[in-house]
Amino acid sequence: MRLRKTLRSTVPQAIIGVAVGISFWLTLGPGSSSEAVYILESATHGAIIGAGIGLTNLAFQTFAMPGLRRAPLLAEIVAWSLSILAGIGFFFSLATYAVYGDSLASDVAQALPLVLGVSFAVALVAAFLARISRLLGTRLLIDLLTGSYQRPRIERRIIMFLDLAGSTGMGERFGEAVIQRLIARFFGDIDDPFADAGAEILNYAGDSVILVWRERDRSKNGRAMQGLLDADGVINSLSDSYRREFGIVPGFRVGLHLGDVSVGEIGGRRRQISLFGDTMNVAARLQEAAKAVPGGWVASASYLEYAVLPKGLKARDLGQLSLRGRSEPMPAYALERA
Repeated sequence: MRLRKTLRSTVPQAIIGVAVGISFWLTLGPGSSSEAVYILESATHGAIIGAGIGLTNLAFQTFAMPGLRRAPLLAEIVAWSLSILAGIGFFFSLATYAVYGDSLASDVAQALPLVLGVSFAVALVAAFLARISRLLGTRLLIDLLTGSYQRPRIERRIIMFLDLAGSTGMGERFGEAVIQRLIARFFGDIDDPFADAGAEILNYAGDSVILVWRERDRSKNGRAMQGLLDADGVINSLSDSYRREFGIVPGFRVGLHLGDVSVGEIGGRRRQISLFGDTMNVAARLQEAAKAVPGGWVASASYLEYAVLPKGLKARDLGQLSLRGRSEPMPAYALERA
């Protein structure tokens, strides 16, 4: 997982760096006697800088972002931009001396102020767009920008309704301010495991969140359950921290279903992508039914038919489950750690 994240953060930037390096240094670089060598030097120079930016971003996300999650958005944008600027300066100097050597490095270094100025401006814009993407979700942002769902479409989606177990009682016990802090931390802690599992966040509502996956093959459809396992693992690993801060370790209930939904864009000044249909209702009712199921995780047979159970999870047959608002019971399973 860590290697995949590293590659995902560095390889695209390195490729972009090669392209930028060739075009930029063909104009401003010192050049070599051989055009082929010159292009190779430019590409290598750009690749080192691009990969360096990717590593800087990865380090920022890993070490700095956890402490900035509750900071104002502006502070986060400025901090990210400054870290990227520092990374560009460092890797620019490193790449310059590594590729061109001492003899030409001073000539190349003359472009550093221009590179840093342009880079900082680009970093600010990129940071703003990245944060907006994080607030809305990358896929949702793309769908809104491209108008993909201005006309509703029927698609098959995996729907997960997840809520914090016992939050009503905790609210009476701790008060609104403390329970709000607990909910905010809980959703922040489970965000990465579900994001790594390919989830899109459709909506937060109080102590609940609706997570969505686009139907793929059976293996990829199982990512929803892998995210569930990983999120539970994160909360368990932070149990001592939760006990110190809140006196409890939060648990959560889940309803998981797969089916057709109508996907469409709604709203005027504030737009969003909404999902409608019986599939949404079934997932919500499964999550309600999970209150009476040990462990609190329930999936429909319709979902499990098209998904591979991840290692470490088993499905226990609950038979025909009666759901509120539905005339006919439906087959469902309890998901439990193996």
